[in-house]
Amino acid sequence: MTRIRLENLRKSFGDVDVVHGLDLEIEDGSFVALVGPSGCGKSTILRMIAGLEDITSGSIYFDDQRVNDAEPKARNVAMVFQNYALYPHITVRENIGLNLHISKFPKAEIDRLVNEAAAMLELQDLLDRRPAQLSGGQRQRVAMGRAMVRKPSVFLFDEPLSNLDAKLRVQMRAEIKHFHKSMQRTSIYVTHDQIEAMTLADKVVVLRKGRIEQAGDPISLYESPQNVFVAQFIGSPAMNIVPARVEQGENGQVVITLATGWTIPAGAGSRLAPGQSIQIGIRPEHLIPASGQGGFAASVNQTEITGSQTAIELAANGVRLWSVVPGIHTHAVGGLMTFSFMNHLAHVFDAEGGQRLGNLADIANLPDGRTATI
Repeated sequence: MTRIRLENLRKSFGDVDVVHGLDLEIEDGSFVALVGPSGCGKSTILRMIAGLEDITSGSIYFDDQRVNDAEPKARNVAMVFQNYALYPHITVRENIGLNLHISKFPKAEIDRLVNEAAAMLELQDLLDRRPAQLSGGQRQRVAMGRAMVRKPSVFLFDEPLSNLDAKLRVQMRAEIKHFHKSMQRTSIYVTHDQIEAMTLADKVVVLRKGRIEQAGDPISLYESPQNVFVAQFIGSPAMNIVPARVEQGENGQVVITLATGWTIPAGAGSRLAPGQSIQIGIRPEHLIPASGQGGFAASVNQTEITGSQTAIELAANGVRLWSVVPGIHTHAVGGLMTFSFMNHLAHVFDAEGGQRLGNLADIANLPDGRTATI
């Protein structure tokens, strides 16, 4: 296994800087996902690690060895591409064993390694077919088999599931996870799909414009996003971000007034000051229909029923929000509903820089378990 360290890694194409002084450490045997929107530099970073892209400045270390000038072959990495990169005129068996043939492995050893990989990936019955006779998921497994027979120190995945349909993506996510557990090799996985990143990786690195916004385990990113960008990128549907202002109420109590028209009285000793502009973040799954008296009012714009859950698009004072509730729920468009959320599950962000200040319960000095209502 191999530990990978990036130090002040930079990449420019002419006058355009695409990776800006990246520092990242990837532990032996870990599964790390690089996730972010198109153009954030994630594939470029992967290609620099593989040796397929020159480094403008900075360093890449495999264990304690600097590999900036090492050829791709010398780095002992295997890459699985988005487009499979299979040769159409040869069989699955020959595609999987191609690199071994090129490296002049003995035929008996090639057969053993190919059969071993085929058994692990359930390709035994497909070895004599050609790529055109395979489904997309089967082709991707062949590409993985070709990578694994080399016994590399590091696996690199460049958006390997983006060409598959939704059902196959779910199936292949499970197979890649099993693959990593079986191989126990350091793996770096590039994707723009945060669900893939969250379900596959031990550590998720969220990138924006060539910089790391936050890195950590999936639960930490979900529960404690460092800024609005991460908060909205991790989680589906995206977190509701509502502008708000801290005001002095008529009775002298500090009150948080949201752009939705909702108000939340802050507790004594609140860390919020009257006149302060903030943003309140509420995940759709935490904005739930209110039970009993009270609640925040909103009108229903539309519902999206998927069977296991229903997503409800709401409007409150011109602000659009999403609520996600388990099961099937039908609501008349234009009808009014009331909602609530738990204080400790809502986030407070700075209005100017979008940095997370904490959860609402701590910042506004409210009881953790109390449901926020009017």
